[in-house]
Amino acid sequence: MEEVIQACTYNPAKIHHLGDGLGTLNVGAHGNITIFKVINKEFHMRNRLNEDFIGQKLIVPQVTIINEKIVYRNVEFPF
Repeated sequence: MEEVIQACTYNPAKIHHLGDGLGTLNVGAHGNITIFKVINKEFHMRNRLNEDFIGQKLIVPQVTIINEKIVYRNVEFPF
C-alpha cells in the first residue's frame, strides 16, 4: 500500500517539479489529504475492453481536505 500511495502522491510531485510542499505530509508541506478505507472484499469489474476482473480489496475515499477545508466526506465517515 505504501508503494501505491507514493506512486500517486510523492512521485508525480517530484516528476513535475512541484517543490517540496506537495506529495508529502512533512512539517510545512501543504496539508491537502485524502483518507481512504481499505475493505477486504471480492468484487467484479470490467475494463474498457470489456474484460472481466476479480479484485480482492476496495479502496474507498472517506474524506478529502484541501486548503484546510473538507471538500468531500463519505456519509459513513465518523467526523
